[in-house]
Amino acid sequence: MRKFGTPYCPEGNYFREVPRPPGAAPKNLNRKLNMSMRTHYCGLTTEALLGQTVSLCGWVHRRRDHGGVIFIDLRDREGLVQVVCDPDRADTFKAAEAVRNEFCLRITGVVRNRPEGTTNANLASGKIEVLCQELEVLNPSVTPPEAT
Repeated sequence: MRKFGTPYCPEGNYFREVPRPPGAAPKNLNRKLNMSMRTHYCGLTTEALLGQTVSLCGWVHRRRDHGGVIFIDLRDREGLVQVVCDPDRADTFKAAEAVRNEFCLRITGVVRNRPEGTTNANLASGKIEVLCQELEVLNPSVTPPEAT
């Protein structure tokens, strides 16, 4: 059985494009959906986005558990942003407990100011943090073996 969109022609011309059925997704759909996983890059999340909901994708650079609150430094090609996982959201907090370094995550949350005295002047996103509302593990990472 022939699938729509595959190059098949019974006359022997295998390079002719078969017409797509009505309502079929366009060929460039992947390019259009490419940015739908994130709204911003981690390193470009700044004070200009205060109060807005953002979706970020990246790798866990560092994870810190400070007695009930979990901090995740999320990294992508533009830099780092600090994500705060609060125990008030049980499902995201449970997922954050299982996260380790180099896990690939998608995080949705609200941008807010960091508390007084906790800013990091070395980062473009050092004055803000993202309060995690949704956490999705896109790909877990096996801990690399120690160098011998």
